[in-house]
Amino acid sequence: MNLKMTNNNYGNFLSQYKWNYLATIRPNYKLNEVRAEKLAKNLMSNWEVKKLFYAVEKDMGDDWYHMHLILDAVNVTKKNLAEYIGWNDTKVIGYLEKIENKEAVTHYIAKRIGKSALCHNFLIK
Repeated sequence: MNLKMTNNNYGNFLSQYKWNYLATIRPNYKLNEVRAEKLAKNLMSNWEVKKLFYAVEKDMGDDWYHMHLILDAVNVTKKNLAEYIGWNDTKVIGYLEKIENKEAVTHYIAKRIGKSALCHNFLIK
């Protein structure tokens, strides 16, 4: 029996849950597994965030990384998202939009899992 989940399996799995925001974080320092997890836990400590999934991917053309997030949360703005992760500057939030097509977004965020993604995790309260 093959228990290895592919990126498509992850996309299908994630699409079963409620998600309402997609975000990208590009901090001004190099992301690694520990820093990504700390950012996610900072987000989860806020009462407005009920669950999140993140995947950390390599930037094109250099050795830096960015973090894609899907959130089940309320009242998320670039300003409060930056504050939740400990920044006063919204420039670190490269992208924040409400999710229109959950299946497309969950497959997009999982596209590098099992390939070139540095790390990923699912946190839920």
